[in-house]
Amino acid sequence: MNVVLPTRMTVDEFLATPQSAFGSAWRYELVDGLPVAQAAPSDEHAMISANLATALTNRLRGNRDCVPLVGGAVIPKDKQRRTARIPDATVRCGGKSVAMFEIVSPTDSITTELRAKRRRDIKSVDGAQVLVEIEQDAPVIHIHRRVGDFWVYDD
Repeated sequence: MNVVLPTRMTVDEFLATPQSAFGSAWRYELVDGLPVAQAAPSDEHAMISANLATALTNRLRGNRDCVPLVGGAVIPKDKQRRTARIPDATVRCGGKSVAMFEIVSPTDSITTELRAKRRRDIKSVDGAQVLVEIEQDAPVIHIHRRVGDFWVYDD
């Protein structure tokens, strides 16, 4: 089945469209109204993601208000519903994405401008309190926390 895509999409249109309509990439995000292909994760990335999902599931077991999600879209509140990012993992509490986790591959570090835009989008999600960036190829974790109206950064 061929789907004719509009020039720019809303988040609702993006979420209602089968990913296969965008092409053959592993998955897609919506950035400023346009579907953007995401590369398939490397084995190292996939291993970290699986361990992270297990750790979050174990930590949140028995918590009726919070759930861990892998591959769930988050929507920045100031983008007029034209951007939907997909962090590697998310913790939703009371229906809001409060903690997002990004596994940073070596190619993400090369494109620092795109990484900074992605970070801004994720931080602007309604309810966002924590963004954790896990470096794939180094024992480094960056933690960004919301403190009032500001974000602070911990290494």
